[in-house]
Amino acid sequence: MVSQNLLKAIEEDDLNYILGEGLLSLYATSSYKEDDIENLKVIKNYLSKLLVPIAKEKGIEVEIPDKIIKAKKALEKVDKEMKDPNNENISSLTKIIGELSTLYDSLGAGWILDFVTGEAELSNILKNPELKNGKVLLLEEWEKEDKEQPLETPRRVFIGDKDDWEHMLDENMYRLETPEEVSFRVANTKKERYQALKEVGSIDNVATFTKWWSFVNNLLETKDIISEIVEKMGEISHKKNEIILNGFKDDEEFYSDLLDIMNHDRKKEVYWYHGTSDPTTGYNIVDQGLLLAQHNISTTAYKEFTPEQLLTYSRGFGGEIGVDGVVVIRQPLDETGKPINIIRDNKTDISVVQSGLGIFKQGKFEYIIPSEYIVGYVDKHNHKVHKNPKVLQNDNASPQIIDIEAEKND
Repeated sequence: MVSQNLLKAIEEDDLNYILGEGLLSLYATSSYKEDDIENLKVIKNYLSKLLVPIAKEKGIEVEIPDKIIKAKKALEKVDKEMKDPNNENISSLTKIIGELSTLYDSLGAGWILDFVTGEAELSNILKNPELKNGKVLLLEEWEKEDKEQPLETPRRVFIGDKDDWEHMLDENMYRLETPEEVSFRVANTKKERYQALKEVGSIDNVATFTKWWSFVNNLLETKDIISEIVEKMGEISHKKNEIILNGFKDDEEFYSDLLDIMNHDRKKEVYWYHGTSDPTTGYNIVDQGLLLAQHNISTTAYKEFTPEQLLTYSRGFGGEIGVDGVVVIRQPLDETGKPINIIRDNKTDISVVQSGLGIFKQGKFEYIIPSEYIVGYVDKHNHKVHKNPKVLQNDNASPQIIDIEAEKND
């Protein structure tokens, strides 16, 4: 279904919305792919009607944008790599995903964004259907100005103070320029015009129009390419995750321990999962607690992972967070089923390099989830599951702290 906001924008000739919001339909969203295509068809028809008269008058043909040509070649290369049996491993699949991600960015931020933010450029084209370059337009503008008021004609000069507003409409407060003042103004104007001509001299409006004309006519092709990129990334990610999962599940003891530490009664407690950038950090969090930059656990952890989600979880610029391990956190529910607050003011001297979803904050972190709420750590790197020995879960889902040293002495 076509967006009603888009239809309204087209009715009102709102280029800012049509480009800034409408062209976002180019970015693949699997849930709304058909709606996106319908939106793009409407946008293409609208923009074509604006540009067709200029294209016909100037005899400008539709070109295939270089970005599309390069994208198709890149996708052909990826197809060959995907069919190569030697690439059925995590390293190769990660590399292919990286290639597709780079391709996606080159089309999005590296190309489509110019049109999404191109309202001023397109408006200038539509105001200049003859596609005269900037130098010609300036010369014509100055010629018109000089016909209305010749440059050498003396201008009126206000003889009052610049703050003397009450006399601005008084004709007696004006005089004509002297010959010397006229010469000085004419010389400055010619100097300014010369500088302006230098600054606009490189603008090629024919090339700019051709760029837009080709983009509009290839809107649906662009959508197809982006959709293919996203679908291939999903397909390869699925294949990569299968390899990762099979590797973990083949270690039966590790996988059994994983299921055990994740097992809990959801009627009594919520489990949260915090990815770490290395195992050492994970083990330290179990012992010392998890520091937070904000009083909000959702800024640093995800709720109720499945085993598959935990084992394949990674994020960050290089996917480094969570790839080696995940901290398991428990948040008990009260009698009404509402989660209790497990975040405390941080009174420790623990130093930490923040990971997870939190917003980095210089200096001491203000909050902490105490160790008694840390169930343990899933060390994916070493295939180990480490349970926090200080936590014992009872039927009321409230943590009981055990004095390990005292138990040893009994």
